[in-house]
Amino acid sequence: MEKYILSNPELTSKIEQLFFNPDESNVALACELMKTGGIPASILEALQDQDVKLFFLVNYGLVYSFLEDTHLDLSRLGLQDLPQELSALTQLNSLNLFYNQFSQIPACVCALTALKKLWLHHNQLTQLPENLGDLVELEELVLSFNQLTNLPDSLGALTQLKTLYLHHNSLHSLPQSLKNLPQLQKITLWNNNFTLEEELTLTESFAPIKLVF
Repeated sequence: MEKYILSNPELTSKIEQLFFNPDESNVALACELMKTGGIPASILEALQDQDVKLFFLVNYGLVYSFLEDTHLDLSRLGLQDLPQELSALTQLNSLNLFYNQFSQIPACVCALTALKKLWLHHNQLTQLPENLGDLVELEELVLSFNQLTNLPDSLGALTQLKTLYLHHNSLHSLPQSLKNLPQLQKITLWNNNFTLEEELTLTESFAPIKLVF
């Protein structure tokens, strides 16, 4: 990250004035400039509180305070989307997004290719993007308590996946590509739209993967 703001005392003072101004447009402008120009010490101090940091992350895309984090908890915030700047947090290996209002997975999430754990339960997801399969390091994916009716074949690219939580959705089938995942041990599926006959057929055809209905 360039630090042109920090090398210019006059500009640093101006950014501080904008940031601590009650006018939201001024705050937004300060954040936009700080994304590439560095963050003055007084603002870094104001961002020490975790709730404040999260507010500026989700509302203004100010990721600077999280660049070294490997875990990020954005659960229970009523979120409907995430800023694209979140994709810069390439060091994340776990991300909590449960109990929000996502109707689709934010595009930036699929760019976080170091993720090992992704929790998206208790949202309003109706479908999954094909590029969810780009998260090839995922070991645990939690999609329960959503409104999914089908799953993309691209989940078959998640070769490190061990556990897939799909209970409390509206599924009536599973992609055959899941059978080929070498690490997959368990899929939870209760409270979906499978008939008893379909449950028995899937249990047999997916063995030794454990399907829990």
